Amino acid sequence: MNRKDINISDTLSGLVGITTGYHKPGMAGAVVARPGVGKTPFLVQVALHAMMAGRNVMHVSLQDPIKKVAFWYEQIFSLLRERHHEPEKFVTLDSLVSHRFIMTMHVSGFSVEALGERVSDLVEQDLFVPDMLVIDGLPFGGIRQEMVEGLKKMGLDMNFGTWLSFPVHREEERGENNMPVSVIDLQASLDFVWELVPDGRKIHVRRLKDDLEPDGSIVGIYMDPSTMLLAVP
Repeated sequence: MNRKDINISDTLSGLVGITTGYHKPGMAGAVVARPGVGKTPFLVQVALHAMMAGRNVMHVSLQDPIKKVAFWYEQIFSLLRERHHEPEKFVTLDSLVSHRFIMTMHVSGFSVEALGERVSDLVEQDLFVPDMLVIDGLPFGGIRQEMVEGLKKMGLDMNFGTWLSFPVHREEERGENNMPVSVIDLQASLDFVWELVPDGRKIHVRRLKDDLEPDGSIVGIYMDPSTMLLAVP
């Protein structure tokens, strides 16, 4: 598949510079939040940033059908375009969709082996070669450490990085570095864990673990709860 670098608007260059550093081959990380806080729109924007940088993104949804996932991309992209100071000069979604492949899998049938077979089929037929894998819709306790390790090995072998989303409970107990107890068993395998933390005016993006920025506690971005768009302070 032909790949082409796409010019990134000045409006998004700071955001893209932050998020695109987190899908290097063999890396795996997660965004965690309570249900309804914004994990899916967060991941859609991370994916769009990668697509604008000319990378191929495979979005694996374990809950929503393809049309609903595509609608998320359309809605988020439309808001990004409206925010641009010259919308008519902003890159079009049509020019980006060749960098995206949406795949659905039922959560009960999800496994690294099953996913690997489907990705391999697409790659071997030269239908789609991902640079980044997004897996959205995992349930509470829906992934184990060996699954994360399997995803990292697959990413290293096939040259992509992986973003996951996990739900956490509102009153969940916390361990060291404020890590939710449901994620503690996974943190040794995850390269980064970011949490979406709403405070009414903003949804902060906090680093619970980040091997690329081990000394930082707050990622240099936040989400606007009125639009769910990411922004740089």
